[in-house]
Amino acid sequence: MTPPRKTLLLRETVVADALGQPCAPVTRVAALAVFRNPLAGWAEADLSALFAIGAALGAELAAQAIALLHGPPVSYGKAAIVGVGGDVEHGGAVIHPRLGAPMRAAPGGDAARKREQSDSAGVSSVIV
Repeated sequence: MTPPRKTLLLRETVVADALGQPCAPVTRVAALAVFRNPLAGWAEADLSALFAIGAALGAELAAQAIALLHGPPVSYGKAAIVGVGGDVEHGGAVIHPRLGAPMRAAPGGDAARKREQSDSAGVSSVIV
């Protein structure tokens, strides 16, 4: 796997609504990684090198992001930005085939999803 050149973790806690009224705290975390695209500049049908990067980053970044939350995550999202020499398919190859499963498993897998579905207290933590 191509090791990340750098990672960045951000945490935001919202304690007031858009009108400035106090609200239950909502914590959002973003975990980012920058790495060299091993397929940049090449027309390559085999994207498996990027699948492996996604799998490794999913587990690593999810664990780091969850450590910044005040409770279990209730949702998550994923995205990719591809540089000039890359292709849009390169971003998809990183985030779709193998990044999501380690992210879902990190907070407890199915148990976490069942907690999320039965949580009627509202959103308290979000991985974005």
